[in-house]
Amino acid sequence: SSAQTVVCWIFSPLLTNIGSYGGVGAYIIRREILEKYHIRFDENIRMGEDLCLYIKLFTVTDVKSVPLVVAHYCQRSNSATLSKFDASKWQNMVEIFSLAEPYVAKYRPEWIDKYQQTGDYYAYRFVWSVIKHGMYHQGLSYIDTYEGYLKRFCNTGHKINDRFKCRCLLTKNKLLIKMLSGFQI
Repeated sequence: SSAQTVVCWIFSPLLTNIGSYGGVGAYIIRREILEKYHIRFDENIRMGEDLCLYIKLFTVTDVKSVPLVVAHYCQRSNSATLSKFDASKWQNMVEIFSLAEPYVAKYRPEWIDKYQQTGDYYAYRFVWSVIKHGMYHQGLSYIDTYEGYLKRFCNTGHKINDRFKCRCLLTKNKLLIKMLSGFQI
């Protein structure tokens, strides 16, 4: 999943101990840790609240995996990951990086550069998805909202194709974006 990829990228030093990100129910968490660091699910986040919680958690404590199945994940038919693309839900996947950044900066400052690069990538992928789903005008609004993220993304070591598309998005040139995205604007 994309969340697993992001956590693997951000927290690669931890993954020798935890394996990979497993989502809600994949970890047994001591209540004292949640209370000490004021870590809670953010009820205002419509999608990605588990990733936000785990980013905060992984920055304040070491995580170990237990090679046992301790939960069964059931996905509902109306799950956000299975339903029609809704930009307002997926936007939270960008916002969580701002919400969790203070934890990374305070408890794992050596991760902050990679963490910000991941947030920049999420902003790019989100805006590109909005455009690809035919929501050009909404996409322009998101380009304005995440312009700082997008500009930083263009200067990272990511794939040149993604950086090129991101630069094109920043131009807001309708014809150029139409050619790249392959839909009628």
